[in-house]
Amino acid sequence: MLTQEMARLNTVACRAEPTIDAFRSDGNACSFGFADTDRDAADGGDAFRGRVRRLVRPALRNPNLTHIKGRSGRRRSVCIVARYLIWRSLMKLRIFALLLLGLAAAPTWAATCSTTVTGNDALRFNKSTITVPKACTTFTVTLKNVGSMPRSVMGHNVVIAPTADEQAVVNDGATAGIDHDYVKPNDADVVAYTKLIGGGEEASTTFKVSALKPGVPYAFFCTCPGHASLMNGAIELK
Repeated sequence: MLTQEMARLNTVACRAEPTIDAFRSDGNACSFGFADTDRDAADGGDAFRGRVRRLVRPALRNPNLTHIKGRSGRRRSVCIVARYLIWRSLMKLRIFALLLLGLAAAPTWAATCSTTVTGNDALRFNKSTITVPKACTTFTVTLKNVGSMPRSVMGHNVVIAPTADEQAVVNDGATAGIDHDYVKPNDADVVAYTKLIGGGEEASTTFKVSALKPGVPYAFFCTCPGHASLMNGAIELK
């Protein structure tokens, strides 16, 4: 694309446009003026660049043209103008590339940093895996007990801990009792946990994703006595 643009600009010539009120081509220079935008032509700033865009871009046809000159007397080499237009084209390509990178990053920006798990009276969670995106700073797990039995009979919680420590956490939870939601207070092996809830209730827990160490398997499970063997799943850090 840029090679074709260069070839086109090498044969650039002058052609009048509706915004130009004076036009002359003598083979060496192009004199032009604008009805209301001639004031800042000599400063080489945005006004000049705007005129270049309006005058040169249409692929003009005089192969003898070497300079473009405004009424101010300012002369610009066609080569310089060509370089400017090519630079501008490159900038557009860079902006386009940045937009594509932004779109590619969109999934990261839109990472879901929460999930909902349901538990029922049949001792089942509705999920066997919870995926935690690495892009999240914190992650929230909400537990909904969709059963009908009370907390004291069929209470459920969600506890997150290293898979290797699951049984120890369950045993310590049984010792802690229902008053502590079947979780040992300040248990260093527990990453996060919800309180124990009965049918129709819900509870949430939020933890820092950095608490999950890469390469270490983690699990979620219910620590109510006798529940963990059926109510458990894996935590995946992705």
